This record gives sequence, C-alpha cells and structure tokens, in this order.
Amino acid sequence: MQNAVERALQVAIEAMIDVAERILALKKVPPQNNAAKSMFKLQEMNILSDASKYEEMVRFRNFIVHRYEVINLEIIFNFVKTMLPLFHHFVDEIRKT
Repeated sequence: MQNAVERALQVAIEAMIDVAERILALKKVPPQNNAAKSMFKLQEMNILSDASKYEEMVRFRNFIVHRYEVINLEIIFNFVKTMLPLFHHFVDEIRKT
C-alpha cells in the first residue's frame, strides 16, 4: 500500500511539473534548469501565486524517487496530510490562465 501511495504521489507531482513546463513552452519561455525553477518562473508570470509551496512538492518527489531504501511511513502520511490540498490549488491556479 505504501509503495502504491508513493508511486501515485510521484506521478501526480510529475504531472504538475509537466503542466508547468508545457505552459512555459507555449509562452515561448526557455526551459528552466529544474522543475522548481519552472514553478518560480510561472510565479514570475503571475500564473502561480506562491511557487515555494510547489517547490516543496518537487523536492518530495525527488526524495521518493532517489531514496532506494524504505521511506518512513510517517513522512508519507505527513506529506499527504499537509500537501494534498495543493494539488487542487495548483489546478485552480492553472485553470485561470
């Protein structure tokens, strides 16, 4: 179950990153060095209100992808408890563009 939750979070965050990078491409903005910078670029363009919230999600994605040992279930639980609403917030912000 934990592996399924980790994978679902990873895919959802990667979808956010893909959306951010696609918007930048459509706006003819050069690719950024990393996914977090893409979020901050969208903030500069007044598409996102606070990219730092999404930067934390990108870091979490990197954490679960690059940690090959078992990840403490409490870390996953805390992320879900605190960050899950940000997925909806991201969608709402993007829809306004």
